Parts: sequence; structure tokens; C-alpha cells
Amino acid sequence: MNAMITGVIETIMNQLARLSTGDPNDLHRLRGKIVKLTIKEWQQPLYFIFSQQHIDVLAVYDGASDCELGFSLQILPKLQDQANITTLIKSDQLTLEGDLSVAQQFSKAMLALKPDIEECLSLYTGDVVAHGMVRTAKVTQEWLQYRLLRHNQVFAQAITEEWRLAPQGLEIAHFADQVDDIHSDVERLSVRIEQLLGR
Repeated sequence: MNAMITGVIETIMNQLARLSTGDPNDLHRLRGKIVKLTIKEWQQPLYFIFSQQHIDVLAVYDGASDCELGFSLQILPKLQDQANITTLIKSDQLTLEGDLSVAQQFSKAMLALKPDIEECLSLYTGDVVAHGMVRTAKVTQEWLQYRLLRHNQVFAQAITEEWRLAPQGLEIAHFADQVDDIHSDVERLSVRIEQLLGR
């Protein structure tokens, strides 16, 4: 990974840290720590070096890391919940070498890098316009989420009821009951046959 890419990542992270509405202590707790991060799809590791007021991102680092993490991009959504870290390690979806507490602090700090978008916009548009833009964006997002959920419900209903491509919940339950009944009948028949053979 070349210096330009690590430079872009470093710049973005430091800008997010500066504009973040999260707890500044999340980053301060990592002061002096070095985290090596290897994303399987990239192959090349990234080193995050946390100093007093800055995060350095390097592709090559000769020193020792406090914590080494390796994972695939597929599990990024799961990493949003720190409680998942132990489960991901046990299922080999996340590799961890070094200090677990540093990994948890790193995860928490990265999740906290959320800028106050309204505050950023207000520097260019003024408070009233920025508030209106953010409010409109939130309402639009909620509407889109509702429409997507409604579309999925209609599609699921069409598959099960109109097109009959998939069974309904009650049909599945009834089929499972019938399978259980046949299983019980087979067991009773098997016992009866053994009894007859034993005579």
C-alpha cells in the first residue's frame, strides 16, 4: 500500500477525530499505543500509531505492536458492537494477538469518529440552513427505510400467498407436525416388530 493511500486514510481519520462528537477520552486512552490492522482483502497491513493529538497511519513499521487485528471486510458490521469481539475471535472470523483491552479501545474509538455534520455544514451555510439540510436528510432517510421495509413485506407476501413459491409459516408448522407424527409411528412400529421377533 503506497504512502498516498495511507496519507489519505490518516488525513480522514484525523479530520474525523477533530470534528467528532464522541468522547475525546476514547482516543486519549490509546495514546502511545500501536495497533496493527490487516484486512484480508488488502493483504497489506496498516499501523495506527496514537500520539497526543494525532493518529499516524503507516504501511510499514519496524517496532512492536500492542495489538494485532486481522479480519475480512464482511465482518465490519459485526465489529460495531464491542460485545461481538470475543465471539468473532472464537469463530476464527477475527484474529487477535496482543492486548484485548487495546483492541476494544481501538474498536470503541473508531466507532466514535462520527463528525457533527450539522456543525460542519454550518461553517459554510449558516446554522439555519445547515439545520434544515440535516433535518431533510434524516426525514428522507427514514422515508426510504420505510419504503424499503414495506417493499420487502409486499414481496414476501407475493412469494408466499400469490405466487406460492414458498410455503407460509402455518404450512411449515403443519408439515413439521406431520413429520413428527410419522417419526413417532415409525418408532412405535419398530418397537412392535422387535417385540414380535423376540417371541
